[in-house]
Amino acid sequence: GLIPPELFYICKNLIHVDLTDNDLGGELPEEAGDLVKLETLKLGGNDVEGSLPVALGKLSGLKKVDLSDNLLGGTIPPEAVKGMTSLTEFILSDNIFSGSLPEEMGEMTHLEMLDLNRNELTGPLPGGLFKPIKLFELKLTENHLSGSISSEAGNLAVLETLRLDHNEFTGQLPSELSNCARLSEFDVEDNALDGTLPPEYGALGALTKFRASGNAIEGPLPAQWCEQEGNHMKHLQELDLSSNTLTGSIPSTISNLKDLTVLSLHTNELNGTLPDQWGDLYELRTLRLHDNDFTGIVPESTGKLINLKEMTVHSNPGLGGTVPDGVCRLKREVLEVLTSDCGGESPAIVCECCTECME
Repeated sequence: GLIPPELFYICKNLIHVDLTDNDLGGELPEEAGDLVKLETLKLGGNDVEGSLPVALGKLSGLKKVDLSDNLLGGTIPPEAVKGMTSLTEFILSDNIFSGSLPEEMGEMTHLEMLDLNRNELTGPLPGGLFKPIKLFELKLTENHLSGSISSEAGNLAVLETLRLDHNEFTGQLPSELSNCARLSEFDVEDNALDGTLPPEYGALGALTKFRASGNAIEGPLPAQWCEQEGNHMKHLQELDLSSNTLTGSIPSTISNLKDLTVLSLHTNELNGTLPDQWGDLYELRTLRLHDNDFTGIVPESTGKLINLKEMTVHSNPGLGGTVPDGVCRLKREVLEVLTSDCGGESPAIVCECCTECME
């Protein structure tokens, strides 16, 4: 049914409204702005449509707003954003909001969580977005946002999650993000970013997931990310830099990333030999290296990767020799996918246990 307007002008002492996951439809009434004591407004998982009421800007005590998974659209009103000065959580994901993000986002000085995933937002990120110093979660996945990622993002000292993937961002990754010492998840995959990978990111000691696939990033993998000394990416679990134009070799010091479970570097222009030292990455489960220019052989130490479930090394013309017996033993125990250029009349590599042989 519809959200009754009288709920808002009769029950003026309401502090919490939670009508999540019902079959409510219609528009969110402007009368919602009359609930001057309201602290929580949760209407996620309904069929609420229309626009975000400007009157919400009158609710200076409002702390949590969750309107996710509805049919709300139009632009996000600057007047509403500017007035909700006590807001800590603002969740509008899975709607059809359009237009640019208002500069007034910077007025939400207590904001801790902003989730605008999967909307139709456009334009650049406003400078005000990087002013709420308590912001620890910023999610803007699957929109049409563009422009560069501002160096001001490095001002978010307590930021833990930054999701900017599946947008249209351009330019280089800002080195200033290395100031975000608590950053745990950073995702910029499927954009139009270029430039090189910032060596400064080696200081992100709390980082567990870094995804930057599907861009136009070039240059080498920074050795500083894996250095034994200092605060390197020691907790990194997932590194996906596939489908870029990276060059150079895999640093032998990658063995210092002991928590790594996913290493996806396929579809680049990487070269050199595969590092024997990666045999120390005992947690590694996924190793995707196909479509590069690696040379030499598959190292014997690969057989030490006792948790490895997927390994792809096909479409590396310079990779030869024989896949080690230790790797074939993994195939009998845990390895589910193993591909190489072992097909055709004159295979580049000999592999008796590959699940698929490419020519």
